Amino acid sequence: MDMPTRTVLALGKLDARPFKEMVAWLRWVPGVQLVSDEQIGGNEPFDLLILCSERPGQFTPREIELLRHRYPLATVVLLYGPWCHGEGRTGPVPDGVVRVAWFEWSYRLPSLLEVGPLVPATATPQEQLLGALADRFGTQHSRQVGIWANTWDDFDYLRSACQSLGYASIWLQSDPQSPCDILLGLIPGTDGAEFADLQARLAAHAEQLALVCLATPTWEDYQKLRSTGVSAVLGQPFRLADLANLLETRSDCGILPLVNPQGSR
Repeated sequence: MDMPTRTVLALGKLDARPFKEMVAWLRWVPGVQLVSDEQIGGNEPFDLLILCSERPGQFTPREIELLRHRYPLATVVLLYGPWCHGEGRTGPVPDGVVRVAWFEWSYRLPSLLEVGPLVPATATPQEQLLGALADRFGTQHSRQVGIWANTWDDFDYLRSACQSLGYASIWLQSDPQSPCDILLGLIPGTDGAEFADLQARLAAHAEQLALVCLATPTWEDYQKLRSTGVSAVLGQPFRLADLANLLETRSDCGILPLVNPQGSR
């Protein structure tokens, strides 16, 4: 990745299971200087602050506000683990903080490292979405998305998302052997027949980029999907900007082979 030097301060339990891959990637990316809380000196400036929250309440609103005052020019990211899913557990996101799930880092952090936020950190979620997608609407893409969804409603939901980003799509359940460039799946979990059927499809079409949506991915779900060859996991609901980044060829950015060393995606 070709970028100017970016200094990143990571706080929290960096060796915790949900964050180890992210930390390893940051140490590997050229042009990124990673600093942990043990290495903080004075009030040196940072471009990005990553707060690795393994459990609810690990970073209080007061602590976050103090960090924002200490590093006013830094983008603050709250990277939360599986036990912190949903605002019901962790409370609302403080103003000016980007909230990223532990399974989203591989496609959310690169853009923050490259250019920082496209809109002010205090913008509303709607303003952030429009800013991230400002140059995406109206563009038509030649690659076709094959959608793996068990119901018409789920297919139509994903089809509408792809269509808004300029991608044609087909419903693979109506023709399981139909070729496509990208597979976008939606399954309830990794313990049922739906996952076994998806595995069979991926095994038969190993050249595809595969993205899978799960409502609340667990660590076990994540590991199973990785071993199957899935490139990235999206939550339900997901950000349209994240799907746009993943569908583009350039969205790999050298990350996916590191995240999924067993596969070729």
